[in-house]
Amino acid sequence: MTSATSSSTRGRPRSSDRTDAILDATNELCRELGYDGLRMQDVADRAGAGLATIYRRWSNKAELVAAAIRHKNVIEFEPSGDPVADLRDIVAVLASDIGGGDMIAGFLSAIQEHEDLRAALVDSIMGEVRPMLMNVMAQVAPGATCLELLADSVPGAIIVRTALLGQDVDPAAYADEVVELVLALR
Repeated sequence: MTSATSSSTRGRPRSSDRTDAILDATNELCRELGYDGLRMQDVADRAGAGLATIYRRWSNKAELVAAAIRHKNVIEFEPSGDPVADLRDIVAVLASDIGGGDMIAGFLSAIQEHEDLRAALVDSIMGEVRPMLMNVMAQVAPGATCLELLADSVPGAIIVRTALLGQDVDPAAYADEVVELVLALR
C-alpha cells in the first residue's frame, strides 16, 4: 500500500479525519524538525493516532511525507488586485514554507532514493507555485522575457541559500529582493 487513497478490504474503514490529522501533523513536524528529524512516532503522537494506523496507510516515512505534501496546498493565495503585493506575499509564504537548510538538505538526500517523494515536491513547486509566480510576475513586469527562469530561480535561490550556504532566509526580506528584481524588468 503506497498512499492513504489505496483501497483495502481488511480492517476498519479509514477515517478521513484521522488521515487529515496525520498528514497535517506530518507537514507541521517536517517544518519544525526537518525531513531527517521526522519520526513516525512523533507524527503519531502529534496526530493522536496509533503508530500501526500510520503504517497501515504508508509503509515508510518517504511515502507519508509525499502524501502530506500532496495533501497541503503549497500556498493559499487569493489575488488582492495589487500584483506587487501579491508577488511579495507568494514569495514570503514560499520562503517560510520551504524552511531551513536542515530540512532542505534532508529532502535533497531523500528524493534521490524515493521517486514518489521527488514527484510530490516537483508537483508542488513546479505544478502549483511556478505558474502562480509566473502569472503574478507577468502582471508586475509585462513583456519580460525571462519569467520562466525567474520563477524557477525563486525557490532555487532559497535552496541555495539555506542548504548550500547555511544562511537563514528571512521571508519578508527575501520577498522584497524578488519584488525589486521583477520591478527592474519593467
